[in-house]
Amino acid sequence: MGVARPRLTVDSNEANPDAASVMDFLGRLKRDDAGAFAALEYLEQPTGRDILAHKHDWRAVSRVKPVMLDEGLTSLDLLEEAAAQGWSGLALKTCKGHSFALVAAAWAHQRSMPCALQDLTNPGLSLVHAALFAAWTPTVNGVELNSPQFTPEANAAHAPRWPGLFTPKDGTHRLPENLGAGLGAAIVDG
Repeated sequence: MGVARPRLTVDSNEANPDAASVMDFLGRLKRDDAGAFAALEYLEQPTGRDILAHKHDWRAVSRVKPVMLDEGLTSLDLLEEAAAQGWSGLALKTCKGHSFALVAAAWAHQRSMPCALQDLTNPGLSLVHAALFAAWTPTVNGVELNSPQFTPEANAAHAPRWPGLFTPKDGTHRLPENLGAGLGAAIVDG
C-alpha cells in the first residue's frame, strides 16, 4: 500500500483460549507473511480479561513479541500479578482514570515495561486529555485514537480549534504547539 514502514498491532479481543494459541498464531504469521510479522509491534490482551481466573504464562510469547495487558488492567493491585504472569507491558486508557493510568505507567516504567495508550473513541476534550497524556508519558505508540473516524460529530466543537489533533494526516494525530507549554492552559485560555 505504499507504506515504507508499516506498524501493526493485533487485538483478538480476548478470543484466544491460552498463550499456546498466541504462539501458534505468531509462528504461522512469521511463516506465511514475514513482512507482517516484522511490522507487528505488539499484541493486546489476547485472552480473557480476568487475569486471576485466566492465568497464563506469557514469557514465551513475550520473547517473540510484546503482549500488553489491556482490558485486564482494572486495578493497581493486579500489576504484580501481571508481572508474575509474564505480560510484557501495559495498554493504558485515560478513560479508566488519569491517576490510575499515571501510577500504572510509572510502575511499568520502573520495571522497563513498555506502555501503549489505547484511548480509541475518546471524543472532544477527552481526546485532548489522551493526547496530552501520551505527549508526556513514554508510550510505544503515542496514542491510538479513532473518535475522529467513528464519532466525528462528538468532535465537531473542538476540531476547528485543533485541526492537526482531530484531523489526522498520514495516519498521525498532531498536537498543536500551544498545547505543549502549559498543558491545560491552552485548553482554558486558548
